[in-house]
Amino acid sequence: MENEKRTNQLTQITKSFYTDTITFINSIDQNTKEANLKNNAVRLLTELFEIRKQKILVYVAYNKHVPQQIAANEQEFYSKVSEISRNNRIELNQANSHAAKKARSIIDIPEIMLPSGNKAGPLKRDQIIEMDNDTDLKFLVDNSICAYL
Repeated sequence: MENEKRTNQLTQITKSFYTDTITFINSIDQNTKEANLKNNAVRLLTELFEIRKQKILVYVAYNKHVPQQIAANEQEFYSKVSEISRNNRIELNQANSHAAKKARSIIDIPEIMLPSGNKAGPLKRDQIIEMDNDTDLKFLVDNSICAYL
């Protein structure tokens, strides 16, 4: 537990660590003097899992692979969260690319040449434009000619 708290990395544990520990905890008789031991063991195991779960989420956030030697349920957790994260990134990127194709002109401009060689304009203030080329649209926004919608 102390090693896990001291480092930002996941420490190595066996694949069956949680199942072995839970089996041990369940073997402790609740009605004896060891009842306190059982409660403390459950608390420590829960705390350890929460610390490791947070570290796994950091691995997912930075799109890094977890170390080879982690528990089976942690590997399953990592895989599920990674898949959800990948799917949401794709959806967000698709939404951003569609939203970035329309813009509103901020000022009146004559016809101008864009970085792609295409022409734009003349544009009147508040006119809505649609562009296929994201670079051209970014050029118009970066030069305070248009604003994304």
